[in-house]
Amino acid sequence: MTVSGSQATTPPSSDDTVATVLPPVPPSVSAARRFVAAALRRHHAVPEVIDTACLLTSELVTNALVHARSRVKLTVSVLGRRVRVEVGDASEAQPRPRAMVDDATTGRGLHIVEAMATRWGSSATADGKRVWFELEGVGG
Repeated sequence: MTVSGSQATTPPSSDDTVATVLPPVPPSVSAARRFVAAALRRHHAVPEVIDTACLLTSELVTNALVHARSRVKLTVSVLGRRVRVEVGDASEAQPRPRAMVDDATTGRGLHIVEAMATRWGSSATADGKRVWFELEGVGG
């Protein structure tokens, strides 16, 4: 996905999926943001969509690292003008937004995802679960 110098590249198709696996360490959160941003820049997503996708990815990857303590499979799918980001981990526990407490320093991640994503959800997998969100406005 990286391009150096003045190499000519083939533009991505309107439908495209890329994935990576990240280790269960804190630097994986920033690596996930970079991965998502690069995938969306390839599709000429507007900056606001890239920023929102990176924020929501941070929330989901952080949740996976804190609660599942497993490696994370990150998948970015661009489907026409829609992006779907999936975060898979080894925990079978399905995510649930917690009751918000004003002075709490944690527990707001899924509320942020719920408020900013076009849609979000989760599903069980053979080796844990997948939590995902979708945003509109990709492509140019």
